[in-house]
Amino acid sequence: MSSLIIDRPPGWEYLYFAELMAGELELSRRLELASAAGTTSEPIKIDGADFLPWIVAELASVTNILNTMTGMANDVLPIALGPNDSPGDPTEISYVTSRLGDAYRAALQWPLTCSSVETDPRWAGVLQEARPLTSNIVRDFRSFAARIVDEMPDTVARALSGQPVGVGFQLKLTVPDMEPLQREIDKLRSAFDIT
Repeated sequence: MSSLIIDRPPGWEYLYFAELMAGELELSRRLELASAAGTTSEPIKIDGADFLPWIVAELASVTNILNTMTGMANDVLPIALGPNDSPGDPTEISYVTSRLGDAYRAALQWPLTCSSVETDPRWAGVLQEARPLTSNIVRDFRSFAARIVDEMPDTVARALSGQPVGVGFQLKLTVPDMEPLQREIDKLRSAFDIT
């Protein structure tokens, strides 16, 4: 258990969040390296006829990643940290940080999963367009998390010294461009007469 939870110095909630975020980034390190290297996971064999329902379900997971990250960081986290100068809740801060870390790792896993799919070669264009869908999410979240880890201790220290500070750590994710992927899917739906 963190000494921040036990001692609860002023600003402990923000320092605890930064400490937990550093831990989530460390947990994600292996996937970051695999993703950067373009490594693949175990082959995922999908029959050509089953590919479209599979990719549609997988695309829903990208939407879920976006919604989880923005909802947790921008809506739930401020409450967990303690709204209106009330104390924060360490359990809630831990929960939010864990959910953010899980969503980040899911975003990192996405291109590895797409690269691991073995299916009818006619679906290759869809996979090629799908693979980079989470790259903006990964970049934006990594920047947000690094900023929390790097800047939060100094921000809290400045606030405690009496300097006016604003804690403006909002997560802004760049939504992926789905149009090229949708064109590939539509092209193959038409070719295979799939509705």
